[in-house]
This record gives sequence, structure tokens and C-alpha cells, in this order.
Amino acid sequence: MARPYKKGLDYFNVDCNQADNLNLIEVKHGLIGYGVVVKLWKKIYQISGYYCDWNQKNLLLFAREVNATTELVSEVVESCFEEEIFSREMFEAHKILTSHGIQKRWKKIVTEAKRKDIEIEPDFNLMDLPLEETSFT
Repeated sequence: MARPYKKGLDYFNVDCNQADNLNLIEVKHGLIGYGVVVKLWKKIYQISGYYCDWNQKNLLLFAREVNATTELVSEVVESCFEEEIFSREMFEAHKILTSHGIQKRWKKIVTEAKRKDIEIEPDFNLMDLPLEETSFT
């Protein structure tokens, strides 16, 4: 029997040399803010691979998971939009959290793993847009 198709990942890397945008999240929100971002990346990579739906229900469940208030999580996510860790445009258009960097990293991992059917949904695809290269943007 063939292994079921899996979109998400079991592993993703976090760079030791953090980009300024992630450092600013830590400056603004402390280690809790940093932890929220890493846990959001974990959620994104684990479930859908390169995005996650972000609505009130998911906010409530995520805040409970990380033992934080919805206000704090919302503030961190807003800072992530400001620092271009997540794409505000994708959130406003599709209510998802994603970014060019997340998609690029996901695509690299699944390509190296020789997975099939690894295309990003066209409406969510940020890979073809000319964006500045920064870590986890």
C-alpha cells in the first residue's frame, strides 16, 4: 500500500543567525513573542506546509496551545505583518499566514525529499513575485 500524500513537514530549520525582523519581534514582545512566531512557523510547516488558515477560531485555539492571551498573539501577528515575517496581503486576501520565505523554504525541503505534487496554490504563490531576500520573510 502506498504512503498517503502529506503536505506538511516533520521538520523545518531555524537559522542561528537571526534576521533583524525576527530580532525586532523579540525586542517588541520578549521571548514570548519569539516563541509565538516559532510556534506559528511550526503550525504552518506541520499542517499545510507553506500556509495556515488564520481566523478567530484558529486564533483562540492557538492562544490556548501556547498559553497566551488572544490579544498578545494578535499583537505578535500584527508585528509580524509590519516586519514582513508574514504577508499582510495574503492575510487580507485569503485569511492565511504565509510569506515568501516560508514558501521558499517549504519548496526547497519538499523538492530535496523528492515529493511529488509540490506546487503552491496559484492564489497563494509568492515565489514568483520580486521580493527582497531576508530570513523567514
